[in-house]
Amino acid sequence: MSAIRTPDVPPLNPPPVPVVPSAPPATGAEESARAFARDLPELLITHAGQWVAYSNGERYGFAARQTPLYVALVEQGFAEDEFVVRFVAPDEAGPVEYSPR
Repeated sequence: MSAIRTPDVPPLNPPPVPVVPSAPPATGAEESARAFARDLPELLITHAGQWVAYSNGERYGFAARQTPLYVALVEQGFAEDEFVVRFVAPDEAGPVEYSPR
């Protein structure tokens, strides 16, 4: 019986995989905006017409007006990039700008 000969084939050397820099970590406000969008269907049933605050992705509280939530978060030492205050309504998937003046 004779052995089967195979041609000399060099080993496969795949090209190096490029290193893609990772995205910077999300800010607390970005995490909170995503949490609000995620929770909005439930909030429309349970808290429609109210304001809700999220800090670092966690629900902080509800109020009839946005100012008390904003003030409470600032007084507790949260920076503006750590929270969002949003109105619970079907068309509120986008950001709500707050101006204390």
